[in-house]
Amino acid sequence: MTSKNGCVSAEKFVTVWQRSDSAKVVGKALGLSPGSASCKACALRKRGVPLKKMSGFGQGRAPLDIKALAVLAKKCAPKS
Repeated sequence: MTSKNGCVSAEKFVTVWQRSDSAKVVGKALGLSPGSASCKACALRKRGVPLKKMSGFGQGRAPLDIKALAVLAKKCAPKS
């Protein structure tokens, strides 16, 4: 479970993540939302922790057109 302030140690998170089948299960076990669990896993991966990818999470979505999104972001950015 989490501490009173909602923090989960990285060690506990990694253990639960690697032994679970979904972010929903991880969240329930640690008192986090599935989205928060996924975000924490992503942040740890970016720092070099080789966490497994959960099957089904983010699957079925259309691939992102990064170039088009970059153009849109620039177009919608506030003028300075």
